[in-house]
Amino acid sequence: MIRKLVIIAFFSLGLTQLSIGQGLQNRVNQATGAARSSGGKQMSVSEMRKNRKKIPRDWAPSMVKINYDMVPAFSTVFGAERTGQGFQASIDFDQFFFTAEYGQESTNRGEIFDYSSDGTYFSFGPEVNFLRQNKEGHGIVFGLRYAHANYSDQLRYTRTGDAWGDGNQERLVTAENPDLKANWMEFTLGLTAKVWKDLYMGYTVRYKVLRQVKGVGEFAPYDVAGFGLYEDNTAVRFNYYVGWAIRWREKQQLIPGLPAVK
Repeated sequence: MIRKLVIIAFFSLGLTQLSIGQGLQNRVNQATGAARSSGGKQMSVSEMRKNRKKIPRDWAPSMVKINYDMVPAFSTVFGAERTGQGFQASIDFDQFFFTAEYGQESTNRGEIFDYSSDGTYFSFGPEVNFLRQNKEGHGIVFGLRYAHANYSDQLRYTRTGDAWGDGNQERLVTAENPDLKANWMEFTLGLTAKVWKDLYMGYTVRYKVLRQVKGVGEFAPYDVAGFGLYEDNTAVRFNYYVGWAIRWREKQQLIPGLPAVK
């Protein structure tokens, strides 16, 4: 019953986010200068470009968003193999964000063997917000991040027979990689929106490439903390964030007469 209620809650959040996203999309033209001229006619492409060039820059930060990743939290409560938690913080500079993320992840797999891994990961990098005329912190963002993970793993299984060929004897075999380090790059695409006061919700889809793992010893790892399966050179992950913005000033009105996205 509890699982059904949680699924319904996440589905409702998704519909709310979709509705907000559609509202933001309807204002993208205004936010990027694609408004109507004073005569009521739709602006031409050249007029829109000129309009964008007139938008003054507001590089001074105005807020920090602190987000919690609901996907690993959901996996921790209802999953059997993977547990963890993730946090994200971003600060705005004009139409850009600098975003950093930190998380912890543990896995436990296997039926005829016992494989476990545990570690931490972090990532950071810039994001560009396509909603430039924006005072509230809404965002349709694309970003590039560098990611790193420190973790260890262990494999345990029962082996029948010893070195002398005794087929009736069983013994526990243990192998481990105690100091694994991984690096990769991420391309991110996401949506974030203010839903109530300074409460924000949003999601990010990230494509992970150029994975490298160091410290592999007795056996090849099965998982890479924060990345996915070791056997995959690329990975895709979905994250859903709920967070709060800490503000210390209001962003300036960018173009007089052109409404900011609210």
